Amino acid sequence: MAGQKMKLGPTGQTVAANITRVRELRALNYTELSRKLTESGRAISPLAIRHIEEGTRRVDVDDLIVLASALDVPPIILLSPNVDLPDAKVEATGLGTLTATRLWDWLRAEKKLTEEETFKDWLDAQRAAPQWRLNQIYEGASKIIEINRAELDAREGDSSKLDRILSEHRKIDGND
Repeated sequence: MAGQKMKLGPTGQTVAANITRVRELRALNYTELSRKLTESGRAISPLAIRHIEEGTRRVDVDDLIVLASALDVPPIILLSPNVDLPDAKVEATGLGTLTATRLWDWLRAEKKLTEEETFKDWLDAQRAAPQWRLNQIYEGASKIIEINRAELDAREGDSSKLDRILSEHRKIDGND
C-alpha cells in the first residue's frame, strides 16, 4: 500500500543491533559517530543514528557502507548476526533460517545458499562477480593447471618445470 512504512526485516534488525554493538565497542557516542559520518561525506545526525539503532529508521546500502567505514569494520560485520556458535540458526531477510556459517560464507561469495554445491555451481555464481575477481579466479585456475602438468612431467622424469614453480613459490613466501 502506498504511503505505508515497510517493516524492518531480520537483516535490518541485525544491522541496527550491530551498529549499536560496534559503536559501543568503539566507545563512540551518537555525536562522535555522526561527526565521523559527516567527515566521510554522508551526514547522518545523532538523532538519526539513534533511530537506526532503535529500528525506526532504515539503513540503505550507501548508509551501510559509510557506517561500516566510520565504525572501522567491513560491511559483512554489520550484516551478520552476532551469535556465539557457527552452526547457530539465524534469520536473514528473504533467506529464512540458516546457519551463521552458511550466511557468512554466502556474504563472502564463498558458497551458494544451497547445502550441496558443486564446483560448477560455485563457478556459475562467481560469473556475476566483478571482473577483477574473475581475473583472480582464472589466474588461480591457470596456476593449478600449470602445477598439475608439471607434476605429470615430473612423474615421467622431467622435474624442471616443477622445480621452477617450487622455486618461484619459495621466493614469494620469502623462504629463499
